[in-house]
Amino acid sequence: MKKSLLLALLIVFSCKKDDSSYSLNISKNNMGVVNYETGKHPIGETIILEATPDEGFSFIGWHGEGLENPTDENPLTVVLDSNKSIIANFVNIENPDFSDMGIWTDEIYSSIDFDFKNNFISVVEAFVKDAERYGLDLSYVLDGDIEFITEMDIGAAAFGIGMCQDNRVKILWKENIYQDNLDQIKMGSSTLYDGVEDVYWAYHYVGPKANERFYGDVPGMLLTLYHELGHDILNYSHTCLDGQLVNGLDACIEGACCLEKGMKSFSWYSNDPRFSFRAAVKDFFEGVNQICQEACPNYLEWEGICYAQ
Repeated sequence: MKKSLLLALLIVFSCKKDDSSYSLNISKNNMGVVNYETGKHPIGETIILEATPDEGFSFIGWHGEGLENPTDENPLTVVLDSNKSIIANFVNIENPDFSDMGIWTDEIYSSIDFDFKNNFISVVEAFVKDAERYGLDLSYVLDGDIEFITEMDIGAAAFGIGMCQDNRVKILWKENIYQDNLDQIKMGSSTLYDGVEDVYWAYHYVGPKANERFYGDVPGMLLTLYHELGHDILNYSHTCLDGQLVNGLDACIEGACCLEKGMKSFSWYSNDPRFSFRAAVKDFFEGVNQICQEACPNYLEWEGICYAQ
């Protein structure tokens, strides 16, 4: 009897001991150091994680189970209120490869076939699913005509031609720009413009110190497609505001016109509203800081989103 009671107490004690701690597992993409070794800690313990890139690399952000959102906060404060698995992401500055990072960890974006010429429907389907996350039903788009074409002799990188037509999506893309972007998919942002110098324009640092931030992990091809689908499907005009996917050179707001190039590089991890892809997409589908295209026939604005009725 005493042995049975002792065994029962040991089992209860053992269970309580296991319940009193959580594990924090840290892994890395590419070359860098995190000041932490994987292990267990008491529930509620606060841990400060700091990522330091190796020479030639830059730290771009954290993601993983246990983080509410991806973030480029560094150092990062983690409270152990559950088991957590966090990935520190570093990128080679001279030869960036963002495989298994950022948008490629999201099931909607990773499902896109960027060979738009042969499978353009995949990006439109992803666009519709992305809108659903923000309560916007664009499913009607999939019932219409969907077309993607490339030509050399157009004045811009791309155009949304089906604007104001609910039963049609038609995107025109400049052929050489399309090929340049297609070659750079997992390499981050590539040029949206002509010229050799612009190819590297999207790989840049911002902030007061060199190597403080490295943005451009969202492909220029995706940024351009969302930009043009914003024109085509949502009937948005260009805006001059930072951090918006429909930013453009020809936009003027209250007499102030854009003085810089259009869309900047965006990062999946950035907390800076000027460069946060996640914040830009949220604004995009919720109609925040967007300008409706008043030239559309039977123009109507409903809950901040433009529709051609």
